Amino acid sequence: MPRRSFRSTRTAISIDESGQLLSIAGMTFSFQRYRPAATGLVDKLPTSLGTLPLFARKSDVILPVDEAEAFWIGICWDRLDVTAVCSALLRDGRLVTLHGTDRILGVPMETGRIASLTRVMTAAAPGVMSVALNVETDVRNLSVVVRLSSYETFESEAGFRPKPLDPDAGYKGHRLP
Repeated sequence: MPRRSFRSTRTAISIDESGQLLSIAGMTFSFQRYRPAATGLVDKLPTSLGTLPLFARKSDVILPVDEAEAFWIGICWDRLDVTAVCSALLRDGRLVTLHGTDRILGVPMETGRIASLTRVMTAAAPGVMSVALNVETDVRNLSVVVRLSSYETFESEAGFRPKPLDPDAGYKGHRLP
């Protein structure tokens, strides 16, 4: 049976039983999918069309992102004594810091605009290879690398294929954290 969730008490990192929430030392991260705008830019928080699944490997976590979708990262703070620094390794080799306290909308651009978090590079969006989530507590620092993959790669590793993006699956205005 495919391993959809894991828990490590030694490192305080886990994926919930649904395979959709990543917890790191008192912070919970979700990866909310949506159809990106033709401009590739994010002007406001997009309505989520569902949460993308996660699959833990020995050294990282993989996240399936189709070519026609983007995602934003929801963050819930379960503890007040933690801080997070998130960064993205882009397809062009740049490493950029991602900004947000309860959600990360996308990649900050030199123009001051925000580009969608997408797996593939387009004229408007730089394309993301991986996201590093670094969580600091008063006693330790924990880091998880989330690598973006195609649906096919995810299926070969996780043993199941993600459901395709459904434009009618939205929360009808309700936005998740």
